[in-house]
Amino acid sequence: MNFFLDTEFNEQPNRVLDLISVGMVNEWGDEFYAIDRRYLDGTHPPVNDFVRLQVLPHLARDEAFVGNPYQIATKLLAFVNVEQPRDITMWGYYSDYDWVVLMQLFGDMSAHPEGWPYYCRDLRQWLDDRNRQHLTQPEGSLHNALDDARWVAATYDKVLRDEAAAYIPDRPYRQYTDEELHGMSNDAFQWRSWSEVDAIHEEFQARESEARELQQPLG
Repeated sequence: MNFFLDTEFNEQPNRVLDLISVGMVNEWGDEFYAIDRRYLDGTHPPVNDFVRLQVLPHLARDEAFVGNPYQIATKLLAFVNVEQPRDITMWGYYSDYDWVVLMQLFGDMSAHPEGWPYYCRDLRQWLDDRNRQHLTQPEGSLHNALDDARWVAATYDKVLRDEAAAYIPDRPYRQYTDEELHGMSNDAFQWRSWSEVDAIHEEFQARESEARELQQPLG
């Protein structure tokens, strides 16, 4: 099960990262969004100009669970729900700091959530490995953790579908072009079922296996 995440955080002078908000989307389209209540009621630590001007104005109180870090961690564990038998993969975008501030919610290494991976995959590196260097987050997008998590999910979905379609071009499906995705507004995001992608990959794998047995190119 893939989970796509983003955070907004306040970097303190002593280099401590203080979580402001976290957004997460899973591959089924379920969403989680939470805000530390201190950043809504004004009791938060001092913030720099970037956070004050680019982050705090875009906190969407009406869409979020609002609580303290412990409450947010509890809600997040329930959202990921490792009791269901599945492998968990976390994805972010330039995600080093996001992963650190997220893990701090749970304490030290001994408190690492059971069933969670110990690292977060980075969509930026994944795109570079696929020669998609041109596919980047839109410039000037609002700093909202849920919107950014949606973009990470949509971008991963788009590239995976493109790769599937390259193998089986006659399979119709809805997709965004690179240009549309690069310029899309976050509120235009719509989740699409992964069952079709799975079916495409299963069909390709079956054809590839058959071609291998016959020792002929896949066509």
